[in-house]
Amino acid sequence: VPSPVVGITFRYNAFLQRFEVQSLIPRGPAFHSGEVEEGDILMSADATDTIAIPIQDLAKLLIGVEGSQVTLHFKRAVVAADERGWTPVIDDASSYVDVAVTLTRR
Repeated sequence: VPSPVVGITFRYNAFLQRFEVQSLIPRGPAFHSGEVEEGDILMSADATDTIAIPIQDLAKLLIGVEGSQVTLHFKRAVVAADERGWTPVIDDASSYVDVAVTLTRR
């Protein structure tokens, strides 16, 4: 889901039933914030839980009037994949940190 207004492209992670950051758009608000990373799991947008929401609803949360702000909450994995290439499960409290960022849409 490209969203030039916040500068993030998301992909849906079916296992977690959440959207994760696929990439940051160069010179976009998320890129310039320095706080959002590829692989971050989107938990909420402006206090609206984003679990298993349709992509159209996510777009409505992210797209807004130029100059307006949106606060995104992410979970970020802090442990590396093991030797089998498995990644940590987001429900394991020791394997992630919370990240909140307020972005100005443009």
